[in-house]
Amino acid sequence: LKQVVALQPDSGTARMNLGMGLVMSGETSAGIEELEKAEALYPESEVATIKIIKAHLANKSFDEALKASLAYRENHPDSITAHILLGTSYMTMGDSANAGKVFEEALVIEPGNISANSGLAAIALQSGDLDKAKGYYRDAIEKHPGALAPSMNLAAVEHAQGNFDAMQDVLNQAISANPDALAPRLSLSRFYLKRAQHQKIIELLSPVRDNNADNPEVRGLLGESELAVGDYTRAVDDLSHFVKLVPKNAQAHYSLARAYAGDRDRNGYYRELRTVVELDEKHINARTELIKLMLAEKNTAEAGEHIEILKSQAEDQPEVLTL
Repeated sequence: LKQVVALQPDSGTARMNLGMGLVMSGETSAGIEELEKAEALYPESEVATIKIIKAHLANKSFDEALKASLAYRENHPDSITAHILLGTSYMTMGDSANAGKVFEEALVIEPGNISANSGLAAIALQSGDLDKAKGYYRDAIEKHPGALAPSMNLAAVEHAQGNFDAMQDVLNQAISANPDALAPRLSLSRFYLKRAQHQKIIELLSPVRDNNADNPEVRGLLGESELAVGDYTRAVDDLSHFVKLVPKNAQAHYSLARAYAGDRDRNGYYRELRTVVELDEKHINARTELIKLMLAEKNTAEAGEHIEILKSQAEDQPEVLTL
């Protein structure tokens, strides 16, 4: 990109590309300098100006971001982007009053604008007015049905207020509007997990399993839920994939061991229990089950070694004494 600029020093596009490349590589000051040169070459274009302000914000040069944002809004008084960037700059400076005024102006230019409503909601949350914040999120969703960001934020506020039915309604509407979106499904699944509503988790996450095959939370929640409802074959499949994604997670291997046990796969059960105690020598349940398997196979020598370890950890537990 530097070579291109050297060959075409009067190309605003070349300088803009170089500026963004420098910013993305961490050379923010040099990048902004190139963006400012691009802006000077094409003063009628807003692109370089927007990138300059965003670079200042990313670099936490908030005074510079505010200065550039004020100039941008002055030059483009009807620009929704200019207002959003100015409001954001005020917010980073801790000036909620001016930020609120600018975001309100933005809503006049573009009713229902998601960024403006989100900014105003953030200000309301800072002051503790949760109902007012919900109003802004609802306005954004009304004008932009299915919009994920305000939907997720509205659901979070409803949850904080204990309005669990309303929270579920918001998330289900977001899922209906965005069937492939993972965030609302996971949020609702976490809620159901705390209430042991495992079948609902399976219904929520099964449709997106294939497209999120390597997402550890999806595979883990599905596997644990399938284990809880007794679908051991499916649990083995999901938890086997889960432990590949989190190989050092002893509890994940223990869940897989229990799934193998339910699926009557003795070898898998044995193997995973051994893995658990290797990863976590203080996992009493896994070691206890492993000892029982060894005793059933008359492997008393190795069972005795594990019993000695268990005695040092939980000698006063009746089951340990029985073993």
